[in-house]
Amino acid sequence: MGSLIEGQNADPGANYEIGLEVKCNDYGYEAPANYLDVALLGGDVTIRAKQGEVMLLPTDYTNPAGNRFSNDHDGTGDPEEDWYIESANLMEYFFHTPVGSNRTKPVYSNPSAIVLQSTIGAWPDKEIACPVRLSKGGIRLEKKLISLNEAEAEDDAKEAYDAAKDDGETYTLETYAWDPTKNSTQVKNALLSVAPKVSEAVWKAAFERDPAMSDWHLTQALVGNSPLQAGTLALVKESGLSPFYRDIIESAQSGDINLLTLLESEIATHAGLKGEALSDLGRLSWLDSTDVSNSIDSLLIWHEQLPSSTNALTKAGIYTAKGDHTSLQGLAEAEVLSGNDPEFYGLVKDYAEAMSATGWENVDESLVDQLQVLADQRMTAGSAAAQAWLSALNNSRSEEVILLPTSMKARNALVLEERGTFETPTVTPILQAYPNPSSGPVYLVLDLPTEAEHITLSYLDALGRTVYTTNVKSGTSIEEVQTAGWPNGIYNAVLQWDNAMQQTVRFSLQR
Repeated sequence: MGSLIEGQNADPGANYEIGLEVKCNDYGYEAPANYLDVALLGGDVTIRAKQGEVMLLPTDYTNPAGNRFSNDHDGTGDPEEDWYIESANLMEYFFHTPVGSNRTKPVYSNPSAIVLQSTIGAWPDKEIACPVRLSKGGIRLEKKLISLNEAEAEDDAKEAYDAAKDDGETYTLETYAWDPTKNSTQVKNALLSVAPKVSEAVWKAAFERDPAMSDWHLTQALVGNSPLQAGTLALVKESGLSPFYRDIIESAQSGDINLLTLLESEIATHAGLKGEALSDLGRLSWLDSTDVSNSIDSLLIWHEQLPSSTNALTKAGIYTAKGDHTSLQGLAEAEVLSGNDPEFYGLVKDYAEAMSATGWENVDESLVDQLQVLADQRMTAGSAAAQAWLSALNNSRSEEVILLPTSMKARNALVLEERGTFETPTVTPILQAYPNPSSGPVYLVLDLPTEAEHITLSYLDALGRTVYTTNVKSGTSIEEVQTAGWPNGIYNAVLQWDNAMQQTVRFSLQR
């Protein structure tokens, strides 16, 4: 039995070819967009690059592809026949879109061999049947709109953060707060820009304006102007704000919560949603097998417009798929200079240079040695890629290491020795950072020997300058690092005791 999943049948606007577009899973070799048709016939399946050659009535587009054959079925074995079965054959067609005419009528040179039997049934919509419903569902256009909206919200939150951090400028706000042409975000940012100098009259305008401010924006503005005057607190109690928002505002009066904490959380939330939408957009673009070239071009343009933590990696994948090794090399060089995973992007640069020359398989011994050094650094970004390259060259000298499920402490106790051999030392301190990269606080997880004394944890910027130093205790603990005011970039946390460096971990700040 063979099955076809139908997309558009012989759409002249798509390709001017009689043919069937299979949206979910194309088979065959590389071909132009919408050029790949599929027929699954009988027990011995045969697949052709294009089926449905013109035979009878070439202008009759109501007949489906997949069982239109350009040669008579005379048993000569000509590959154009593509019908290699000994007995009866059943073909099934699945529609996603109702049609007014019979588009499943087979056309074959021996009509007497065809028996038609129609059955009407209900099948899932294309959005369900095809792999487009990812983490939150939707299609490429929706992902673009989501990522754009989240990027705008992220920018608004950053502007509010800067206004709150820099104390803004003072100007008259009452008229501005009443103005119905100003949206909730604009009024919130204006109230924050003069904190803590907003008067009760302005707050009254903010509470009573039409259209009303969102509860979240109003809460941010009130927290940013805390501690509040008694009259303003009375407005809060009378406003109808939910207990959740009132608790946040009340906590701000005692200093338990501050505006920067709220805004950092909001920035991170919008950045995360934007990144999730961009990731889904990438998956959808690669899955669009009927138009992958145009899809990844669009994906590249979108990533260039909306900065995110995955921009470089996504663009590197696109350049590689398109064979644009010059752009790939330029991207890798820029990432190395900026300190973003220099080992990994250094490897990408080497790959791009090799592909621009004689190919990845023709490399000199010097590069092979560099790949081996990186492959041996099992916990370094780029190590797996280097190992894969060496394996493809049949030149790997690293021993295979299989890490079975175990505790994080035991996993991190593995240390590297010569030529990729690992052994477990008696005592290995653990130092891990999360989230990494971070847009706000960073948490350091430590597991230190109980006998260690005089332990310090220092934070150094990319130039090696000490930003912050603190004392820590032995044993297991989690240290919170408030990074507000730290510039974006790469930082190293250095763990020391007894005047000797014991462990380091690198993390990055991206806001």
